[in-house]
Amino acid sequence: MKKPLPLWQIWLIAALVTFALAAVDSEDDGAPVVRAAAPRQI
Repeated sequence: MKKPLPLWQIWLIAALVTFALAAVDSEDDGAPVVRAAAPRQI
């Protein structure tokens, strides 16, 4: 039985995945940084 990941690791993985998805999603509009910083607002 594996030990559960610490909260900071879960947060870090989630942040990296969110950033990667936002960057890939915004490659065609030329604003990856803005989309990665606020993917829900744009």
